[in-house]
Amino acid sequence: MIIRLLDKFIFLVLIGAISYFYYLQFPSFFDYEKCKTQLNEFGDFVGGTLNPVLSFFALVLLFQTYSMQRKELKSQRDELRANRYEFQKTTKAHENNVKLSALVIISQDDQKKIMANEAIITRHIKLMEAHDNGADIEDSIINYSHIQNTKAITDNVLLNSRLEIIKAEIQEILCDSGVDLSKMPLID
Repeated sequence: MIIRLLDKFIFLVLIGAISYFYYLQFPSFFDYEKCKTQLNEFGDFVGGTLNPVLSFFALVLLFQTYSMQRKELKSQRDELRANRYEFQKTTKAHENNVKLSALVIISQDDQKKIMANEAIITRHIKLMEAHDNGADIEDSIINYSHIQNTKAITDNVLLNSRLEIIKAEIQEILCDSGVDLSKMPLID
């Protein structure tokens, strides 16, 4: 508010000074015929003096505007570059999360299969122990159990090797994400 009052005061002082100068230059202002040539000369003087001054100020303001726009454009570019970098990091993190989720689901499914195969192997071992102890078990049941046992052992070897590959992929994704693996327990 003080600045507005100061601006108004300066404006009024400027108008008063111009009016006083004008009155001193043209004391017979209301007699147009008397001061016609003086008014023309004064108008030429004011126009010739003020036009270059106003043009200079306009040029200075134009350069200031250009400089301000250049700075703003640079800051916008920097901000856009930072946003793009953050977006890429977020996208990479999301991709890693999707991969990790898929790998965890696969590994859980593989672990369930391994447990089912271990149950088949245990049942086959008990059946063979019962047969060795003299239990009356048909040969077809023993042959079928032996086939299931062989398949279960083969599947477990394949599933365990696949689990090791999945574990390595999970570790690689976590390392790429910047996770400190020394502070994280891994699935054995």
